[in-house]
Amino acid sequence: MSFSEHVMEYAGKTYTIYCGKDAKNNDELLDECEPEDIWFHVANQSSGHVVLKNEEKSTVKKVPRQVIKRCACICKASIRASGKCEIIYTERKNITKTSTLGRVITENVKTITV
Repeated sequence: MSFSEHVMEYAGKTYTIYCGKDAKNNDELLDECEPEDIWFHVANQSSGHVVLKNEEKSTVKKVPRQVIKRCACICKASIRASGKCEIIYTERKNITKTSTLGRVITENVKTITV
């Protein structure tokens, strides 16, 4: 199954962002991720899972704020929200899949509002 793919250029670097389309697709996306990839989700509701490929294996803090914001906007677009929306994000290694398809348990999340 394919994921929605977005490419962003920023400060001379190319960033690849993937978005799941439904619960099964979100689950498969998590399986494809590396522990250092950065996962995004709309806080407290169903949404597409968005993953920023972290090719440089850098910490979340070292990813440019503009790239984090772009990922959050893609996540927000997955629910077609209008107005402000809170997005949570963390490294893939802080995500644990549950027995319910597409549901996860998160640790060490940060929040951005877009």
